[in-house]
Amino acid sequence: MENTKVLAFGEVLWDFIEGEKHFGGAPVNFAAHMVQCGREASIVTAVGTDKLGDQAVEEMIKLGVGQDFVQRNSHLTGRVMVFLEEGQPTYRIRNDVAYDYIEQSGIDTAKLSEYGAFYFGTLAQRNPESKAAMDFIMAKGSFNTIFYDVNLRRDAYTKEVIESSFGYCTIAKMNDEEVRVLSSLLYEAEMS
Repeated sequence: MENTKVLAFGEVLWDFIEGEKHFGGAPVNFAAHMVQCGREASIVTAVGTDKLGDQAVEEMIKLGVGQDFVQRNSHLTGRVMVFLEEGQPTYRIRNDVAYDYIEQSGIDTAKLSEYGAFYFGTLAQRNPESKAAMDFIMAKGSFNTIFYDVNLRRDAYTKEVIESSFGYCTIAKMNDEEVRVLSSLLYEAEMS
């Protein structure tokens, strides 16, 4: 990837694992890693006007992730209960949270031109409002590299979202289980 600014889109949330709170969400983690690698990175997301939203903004500042596209709204900041079963995580992801309501009207299209790379996943597209905001960015941005992190979560994707996401991306990342799910969902074929 050329030396360019990176824009990520999607969930900012708090994981609650065995009673401990951890800041995260794949898009903000990706943006933070880009910053660690010497890139400028920002995120398009929404957090609540609650205490967890305030703490999320503080964490993004500490990580050096740009705030230009961070929206605040009246919904709760994203949160996930993580349970470990035989060493493997399972997730209970709260619905109807701030990042489900990213507004396209809050996206400065003039600033989009500063970014040559774009990262997104599937989860933040589960609500039509955030999906419309992402589609708006795809229509208005001119990214050289578009990275799709499939990152499937139960009950948080549709065939239509997956197909449109693959239509946007230049790079896709998925694990073995996601390959099996996508093979069945998109091609009605079983992978062994």
